[in-house]
Order: sequence, then C-alpha cells, then structure tokens
Amino acid sequence: FATIGQLVAWLREERFDIVMSWMSTGHLYGAPAAMLAGIPNVWWQWGFADRSVVERMVEWMPSAQTFCCSAAVERRQSKLAPRISRAVILPGIDLELCHPDLLPSMRQQRAALGLPEDGVIVGMVGRLQRWKGMDVFVDAAAMIARERSDVNFVVVGGPHALEPGYPEELARRIAGHGLTDRVRLTGFQSAPAAWMNACDVVVHASITPEPFGIVILEAMALGKVVIASAAGGPLEVVVHGVNGFLSPPGDAAELANTIRHALAVGIDNPEMRSQARLTAGRFSMEHFATEVAQHLRRIVQRTASPSGSRNSSR
Repeated sequence: FATIGQLVAWLREERFDIVMSWMSTGHLYGAPAAMLAGIPNVWWQWGFADRSVVERMVEWMPSAQTFCCSAAVERRQSKLAPRISRAVILPGIDLELCHPDLLPSMRQQRAALGLPEDGVIVGMVGRLQRWKGMDVFVDAAAMIARERSDVNFVVVGGPHALEPGYPEELARRIAGHGLTDRVRLTGFQSAPAAWMNACDVVVHASITPEPFGIVILEAMALGKVVIASAAGGPLEVVVHGVNGFLSPPGDAAELANTIRHALAVGIDNPEMRSQARLTAGRFSMEHFATEVAQHLRRIVQRTASPSGSRNSSR
C-alpha cells in the first residue's frame, strides 16, 4: 500500500497519460495507482493466466486493456477474465544481436566456445526449469547419440530460483545415459546468441504450452533449423517443414525422431533457413514498439477529456 501511494504521487506529479504494467505482479501495483491517479491502465500478459492468488486478484484490477503476447495467451485470458478487453501484440527481438552476418562463422564460434569444430551440434536454450523440457531433450539426445557418433549436444541456461536442484538433476541424468562427454551444460550465459550460432539445430522442448517462445525467433533469425513443441505460441510462428519443425511436447521418442528428420533434410536445406530468417524478420523490436505505441495512443485518445489530452507533451 505504501508503494502504491508513492506511485500515485509520482504519477500525479509527472502528469502521465497512461500506465502500462509489465506482467501480473506489476499490475497489482500499477492498476490501483493509475485508478487513484485518475488515468487509464493497461498491462502486458506474458504468461498463461492461471488460478493462482495473484492472477485472481489481477482479474479484478481496473484495466483499459490487456496486451497478450500470443493468440494462445489471449484465448486463455478470455476464459479466465472475459470482462477485460484484450489485444494480441506479438513480441519482438533484437535482430542485430541475432544477425548471422554480424557474428563469427559457425566454426569460429565453436572454437571460441570450446565446442567440437566438426560434426553436428544440437542445442537448447532456456532457463533450467522442468516445464522447459531439458530432461526430455537429454533423453532424446541419448537416443540419437547411440546411433551417431558425430552429433553433440549443448544445453544453455542457468538455474531458476524456484527449482534450484534441477541443474544437478540434469547432470545426473546425463551421466546416467553415459553422455557426460556428449552433452554440455553451460550454465547461465549472457550472450546465448553466440551459443545458438554454434549449433546446427536449436530445440525448444517445453512440455507445457509456451506462451510465445522468444528463443525460437532468435534461432530462426540466425538461420538455424528450429524444432519447437507443438503447443501454445510456437504454433503461431513455426510452420512444420517450411521454416522449422514441430514435435509433440513431452515425448522424448518423438523429439528424437524429429531431430533425426531435421538432421536428414533440414540442415542442408537453404530454403528452410531462408524461410526461418524471413519469419524472424517480421518480429523486430521496432515493429513491436510501434504496435504497442499505437494501442496506447488509441486508449489515451479514447479516455481523454473533451478538452484534450491530459498532457500532450508526453
């Protein structure tokens, strides 16, 4: 309550026209502060709405509109909070950070990262949580490793506060498969694009629906062959066999089959890589920012007093 009070004073002092809360927890603070300051509020819904205490509280917070990161998130939001207006605004990525022409060659990148310079590398990037499916990826890697000695694997990502023991669990799983020398756990990396640039195939293996999947777009921007779980947001980006591949979530055997297929027909397919880059090119940060700004502007204009904007200079 003290924080909300401070926000109200700040909003009034700066004479803002609108408040945009980032994700559910931010909305718990931003929405009541905006209401008390007499200005509209919107919020960005990044994940799938659930029945948690926070989400149930958020449902009743005043809001001019909810921005959803995918149509899949919007559908879930419409069921849990149908009274709130919604808009789908797909996220963007920094295309310069994922531009293959601005990065070292794959061979140079591998040498710099201490990865095998020859053969095939299949990678996965994400924070280490069970729902992200790293254990499924490791099990699929074990199936591929038994068949091919030229394929290595890398898991890029650091631990999550809610599941601090998961990295050790993954390490034990890798050792149990006898893959300590074939699967590398890198830990947290501040420049994951460099690791994806060193891979031939980048896998997304979430076992529950992903709200969107930024890493998928980043890998596509690099021109990599992408395999994504066929649920949630990835279905709005990946077209199976055209700009990447889809695999049933949570199924290691099917993921292994999809990796086999990608290695057979994907990594030497320039058209698929080109389609992947074209897809990612539609998701620039500039396009994302422009779309958000347009929605905010319309809301401000709709809620402004007859005398005009509250503060046209902002």
